[in-house]
Amino acid sequence: MRRTGIHTIGLLFLFSTGLLDTAQARQETGNNGNNVDATIRHLISAVDSERISKHLFYLAKDPLPYRKLNLTMPGHEKNTLYEADYLAGKLEAWGYHVEQEGVRVQAFRRDTSKPKHAQYSPPKPEDPWYTAYNLYAERKW
Repeated sequence: MRRTGIHTIGLLFLFSTGLLDTAQARQETGNNGNNVDATIRHLISAVDSERISKHLFYLAKDPLPYRKLNLTMPGHEKNTLYEADYLAGKLEAWGYHVEQEGVRVQAFRRDTSKPKHAQYSPPKPEDPWYTAYNLYAERKW
């Protein structure tokens, strides 16, 4: 879960700064240290902290304790990952063409006989299958 949060923050940071600015800055700076410092300052100033907070709080707020394919809250129709999945809609609103690829997956089992950091074990054949979605976003300039 923590790793997912870190990846989410990274994605939000990239979207806030603008991918095009980063690519242009790399081409302009070369190996000159002063230009690199100026570019970094420019990128930091371009971060929209209000936008990051809005999206981060949306992903972290209750009543969804986890973003998982194999957890559906009582009285809900969709699992918590599908309920929280709004990234595709945001990308489309920002001008990206988004394609979704469904992938069948099984959840790992938990083996409490192992140390806490290593309690994952492979699923059994009779465990349920879920459909996760890979998102492919492309923006035509």
